[in-house]
Amino acid sequence: MGLKSASINEIKKELGFLNEAELIALCLKLGKYKKENKELLNYLLFEASNETQFIENAKEEIALIFDQINTTNSYLAKKTIRKALKHVRKYAKYAGLASTEIILTSYFCQQILASGISLNSNIALYNLYANQLKRIEKLIAGMHEDLRDDFQEYLSELQ
Repeated sequence: MGLKSASINEIKKELGFLNEAELIALCLKLGKYKKENKELLNYLLFEASNETQFIENAKEEIALIFDQINTTNSYLAKKTIRKALKHVRKYAKYAGLASTEIILTSYFCQQILASGISLNSNIALYNLYANQLKRIEKLIAGMHEDLRDDFQEYLSELQ
């Protein structure tokens, strides 16, 4: 039988009892434990204050992945596209902002279209692309009315 995890509320209360040095030690231990934790700490400490730069850096990394795409072999192309999507989802999760997720997912879709891969001849890629468009639509629908029109442009460029 494994360890039972405490609730977030219980963890929050317990963290309130720690001093600064103990909190720093906990954060460093989390960062050492898993690469994703370290990346999240990096985002929170260094990049969250400049979301625009974070988005640009993420786009550059996604573009680099798409530069490696093998358009002659559909299996390898799908594998590379899924790798890029994994990065998009990771960055969107770190930011926790619908606007960032819309921008990155739209960029991902633009990269698929620019890659020259025929979506009509590959059902799996077509479905992957269509699911990302649905994801963007859902995110836009959940936004405030004033912001919807701004982000609707991203979607209309991809359809």
